[in-house]
Amino acid sequence: MVWHMLKLMVLACRCGMAKPLSGQLRQRWALSGLLRIIDLGFSYQRARYLDQLPDRLHRLGAGYVKLGQMLATREDIIGAAMASRLSCLHDNVMPPCPTRMKSWLNRISEQTGLNFAPDPIAAGSVAVVYKARLPDGTCLAVKLLRPDIKAELIRNLRLIKQTYRFAQWLFPKQQIIQLDQALDQFGQIIDQECDLRLEADHMARFAHSISSQPNMISPVVHWAYTTRDMLTMSYHDGYQITDITRLKKSGHDPARLVQTLTQLYFQHIFIDGWFHGDPHPGNILIDPEGRMVFLDFGLTGQLDHTARRFLLSVMIAIKHRQTALLIRLHKRAGMIPDSTNITALTTAIDQVFMHSASDDKSNDIFSQIKAVFHIANRFGIRVSPSWPVLHKTLIMLDGLIKKMAPDGYSEKTVADWFTDYLLQDMNAAFVPLSLVPAFIEWDQATDHVLLNMWKNSNFQQNKAA
Repeated sequence: MVWHMLKLMVLACRCGMAKPLSGQLRQRWALSGLLRIIDLGFSYQRARYLDQLPDRLHRLGAGYVKLGQMLATREDIIGAAMASRLSCLHDNVMPPCPTRMKSWLNRISEQTGLNFAPDPIAAGSVAVVYKARLPDGTCLAVKLLRPDIKAELIRNLRLIKQTYRFAQWLFPKQQIIQLDQALDQFGQIIDQECDLRLEADHMARFAHSISSQPNMISPVVHWAYTTRDMLTMSYHDGYQITDITRLKKSGHDPARLVQTLTQLYFQHIFIDGWFHGDPHPGNILIDPEGRMVFLDFGLTGQLDHTARRFLLSVMIAIKHRQTALLIRLHKRAGMIPDSTNITALTTAIDQVFMHSASDDKSNDIFSQIKAVFHIANRFGIRVSPSWPVLHKTLIMLDGLIKKMAPDGYSEKTVADWFTDYLLQDMNAAFVPLSLVPAFIEWDQATDHVLLNMWKNSNFQQNKAA
């Protein structure tokens, strides 16, 4: 365990993490100086090392590949160069040992009659996808779990938890949300992603949810050839939705695709309470007929009625910088301890909102949410259990949209899109925007009323269009 933690720390230093960390440890002058020396020592051939980063993440384990996939969608955080280096992790992860896979494929062929292509068409962190044909020539895509992947993910999770505890000791003031809760949920996600029958169920459910959308499609499950370790589905060709050059050559309007995608996620998250939880570019393609093809349903999120109402209300309160409403929402949900100094809490949140109003870089909802959760941790306020999975999904979706968005949309986050859709329809229903926070707090069933109003107007109009 210690050896693996050391390897992870060396990797971070080789990537240039030591220098910025040293700036946060000025009061610990000895450690700060040591980190600067380490950064200087590891700066040699750093560019070549960074080019090899995707392969090195793969050698560390599947959990780190999944982390790289998420960071690849966040150019605003890690920069365009690093995001470009990591983008290959979306669908070009190093496949398993060819000899081992060949014997496995031969065994499956003998049992099922499927004829597999020799090389995988995509390799993810958890599974590998091969093209195959039925005896009648029907082309299929077959997803196979990597050998022993569940045990590997559990080992990675254990190491990540140990590293997180070390980071808590080293940087106690840098926490943003309660990651212990998020890591526990990640443990549950491991079980979900390592049973492909669950993914098949999610795929069928998603297909039903978009059945009235002519511009969207997902693969059809072939249940006769689907087991815990193998998912067989219809094959779909296409290019990634973030390939702006090909989008424009094909006559697609990226701004329109952004609108359609965010509307779909708004409906699934806040109306249906069930959503595709892994929206990175490799999982959303554009097929030759111009339809959006949604792939990989190994990770989905679910929100009950109470969670949807609470999270939407929090987003609206932050959007309008309503400190009092934000505190009342958390107090009503029983998340604020009775011993909390409400005056100090109010002052801290007000300062975040004042700073965001005067700083363009922190004037988006995600920056404000991040700051608010930092304050919540400082005051011992519990975070909604539904937030970690949803937050990960929104971050990935936001990164995808930033890659797709043309000039003029790049400063708009997915949270802005979501709240805009809702507020536009409230305005159309003669609810003044200045009364939105009061309207939300007044009716505990507000989400049901507003979201159904939105569903019956905005989304239906776009489907008709």
